[in-house]
Amino acid sequence: MINSAVDSNQIIDVALVGGGVSGAYAAWRLASHHKYSKIRLYELSDRIGGRLLSMTMPGMPHVQAELGGMYVTESQTIVWELIKLLNLNTTLVDFSSPGVRAYIRDRHLLMSEFNQPDKVPYNLRPYEEGKNYEELFNLAVGRAIPGKDLTPAYFASEEWKRDRETLKIDGQHLYHLSIWEVLLKEISNEAYNLCLDTGFFYSDLGTGNAASAIATSISLPYSNTWYMIADGYQTLPKTLATEFEREGGEVCLNHRLKTFDRTSEGLIRLNFVDRAGHSLPPVFAKHLILAMPKRSLELLAVENQQNFLFSNSKFQENIQTVSGDPAYKLFLGYHHPWWHLVDIQGGVSATDLPMRKCYYFGTESAQGGDPNNHNSLLLNVFSDNIAAGFWQSMAYNPEEPEKRPAFRGELPETRELRAFIKSDGYLTTDPLVPSQNMVRTAQQQIKALHNLADIPEPYTALYIDWQKDPYGGGWHSWNPRCQPWKVMKQMRHPIHGANLYVCGEAYSNMQGWVQGALNSAELMLEENFNLSRPAWLPPSYDLGS
Repeated sequence: MINSAVDSNQIIDVALVGGGVSGAYAAWRLASHHKYSKIRLYELSDRIGGRLLSMTMPGMPHVQAELGGMYVTESQTIVWELIKLLNLNTTLVDFSSPGVRAYIRDRHLLMSEFNQPDKVPYNLRPYEEGKNYEELFNLAVGRAIPGKDLTPAYFASEEWKRDRETLKIDGQHLYHLSIWEVLLKEISNEAYNLCLDTGFFYSDLGTGNAASAIATSISLPYSNTWYMIADGYQTLPKTLATEFEREGGEVCLNHRLKTFDRTSEGLIRLNFVDRAGHSLPPVFAKHLILAMPKRSLELLAVENQQNFLFSNSKFQENIQTVSGDPAYKLFLGYHHPWWHLVDIQGGVSATDLPMRKCYYFGTESAQGGDPNNHNSLLLNVFSDNIAAGFWQSMAYNPEEPEKRPAFRGELPETRELRAFIKSDGYLTTDPLVPSQNMVRTAQQQIKALHNLADIPEPYTALYIDWQKDPYGGGWHSWNPRCQPWKVMKQMRHPIHGANLYVCGEAYSNMQGWVQGALNSAELMLEENFNLSRPAWLPPSYDLGS
């Protein structure tokens, strides 16, 4: 605790640190409530959005490359209703294209052929044959949790809230186990690898907490109808920030929170620095909301180890109950959608090669652009965990350009992101340019996936590595041996008697999704700021624990 003579002009009601979707949402909700008159949203970088990042590619002004979150479904009620409230346009995503395929174990087959056992290159048990990845996952969970109607409604029920604390497998609580361990108890390793190779991410089926992983996966069935926000998912937090400002709030970009502590007056003093590391005037807040992922909290702890938050052993323990999952994306643009020649209009193909997943994005002429412009976009690489490491090893380094030369296309437009932190704690500008080798390797794997001897060369490219600081991963997973429903509540108000709160996707009931970030923020506001449920959100909607 520090003593200070506080100038009343420096006092604000609420300081929110973190301009991702949870921070922007919480700021907007507080300002709209009109209970607090002086609210500020502070963001480290020069943009609002966090891990929602949408960019147009050169030559494709009407096509969005979603470097972060991509899709939303109507079952994600808090996101869907918010999109409608803010009048954001959506487009339907077509995942039904007959040509989407898998290339696994050096075998090519269509996704629709997984119900034909003689075509599937896995040594499946009789009861596993003829099932795709989603059906195999549901089979395993049904065997692990028998006698339950395993639907999204069940995982939002009071029955599940009781079961998740008491269910045991081979004498161990479900939440003590990893999802990997549970699956291998119920299906063969061959079936597990089929799931991993054709539909799920490593983080979905890896060492994450089994109770949380099961609830998340079944609550978002992959067969749902999905949408994208027409102008990019980043439009959601940006619109929230705009509405926040209309309600009298203030957005402060390029503000890095360096230190904070409580004053003798019961306020929280926040010390910010600008992009160059120069100190800014201190701010004294009555309430502080840290809308941050795990890695950002860890970086903040470096210079705040002795303050009231980071000296708390329970908070330090709770921070480590989740793990950040590495995620890597590489987009390539082509002069025409060559995949139409193999009967693919949209959707996702999968492979056990390091590229893992290939998403077929839009074509400029079909997205409202010039009808003669057929430039088209692929998300050629969407990998996590060890597969993300494969691509990280060949990344372009602007400080050593001769070692891994950058890819330069016909339209040499350098895309940059001023949102990363160097090892010395200062912001850095990261060119989102892949290396020549990265693009060449991706092209080889794309040809293998589609069983084509040749495909056109891309004219533009864009990539992002979400493991870099301050993000620490593209999403998060709960670790085994913790009870997420208890940790979530503790994280939302970690120190009794202190007006400090934490929210965001990392410590939520739907990790990896905007839904989780908003659930966390809404619960934090209702529990600690006495905000009533907004009229646009159905009272029956389950926010989680």
